[in-house]
Amino acid sequence: MNLYQSSFHSVKFNDLDLDMNMYYLQRPDNIFFKKLYDRWSIDNYKLLDEKNFLNAKRNAGQILHSIIDKHKILSFGIGTGITESELLKLDSNYDITGIDYSMITKWLDPRIRFLRHIDECVIDNYDCLLLNSVIYSFDNTTLSTLISSFYKILKKDSLVIVWEQDLPTLMTYNKIRKFHKYLHCRKQLGFVHWGFIRSPFVIKSKFKKMFKYVTSKYFYVDKNWSNYETRSFYRLNGYKIWQSKDFHANTSQLHIFKKIN
Repeated sequence: MNLYQSSFHSVKFNDLDLDMNMYYLQRPDNIFFKKLYDRWSIDNYKLLDEKNFLNAKRNAGQILHSIIDKHKILSFGIGTGITESELLKLDSNYDITGIDYSMITKWLDPRIRFLRHIDECVIDNYDCLLLNSVIYSFDNTTLSTLISSFYKILKKDSLVIVWEQDLPTLMTYNKIRKFHKYLHCRKQLGFVHWGFIRSPFVIKSKFKKMFKYVTSKYFYVDKNWSNYETRSFYRLNGYKIWQSKDFHANTSQLHIFKKIN
């Protein structure tokens, strides 16, 4: 499912010093992201809902800590680094390297090393890869190339943890699809093609080409943005057929893989 957005935390895309006609419903490029992060830094990286966002990221670190039995970790798309910093609070023996467009030090534990590109990584060097809300940013071709690169830099028996937003219910998807049609028919300047929300089947099928599938977990979000594990959902073409009204609209999927060769 395509994902369109017109803002990122405190930054509205129309406020960027860019020709937004050129980016309308198009994928952002490196120029766009540089302008975005520069503008966000002026706002001192103000979060849209700081209390709940920080709670969600730290809660994610606690959940990952209960899963990870490795210590040399590469977090690809580290972003704010809040989750990774939480890991170090829970276990100082973690050895964490992060990769992203821009280094955001506001919440980043100084013990975390920072790289800007995967080509800077040493081959056969990491025993755990975190992909926490990041693969949505890449189209299928780019993702396949990245998965091959991940394979090269990971040690044998290393873990790959993919944690992404889940697809909505069919009812919600139909509402979203109507809005997307509206965006294509009546231009609302500022919207860009932010990424792709994939079904569990699609994510697993892509990573299973290089890694052994281990298990999956599914989570819903409560009013404080904490993650609570739930059962898997009944689906049709990847979309949830039904979801309890007790659940927050956002649910997530976590998949674990292992490099066996």
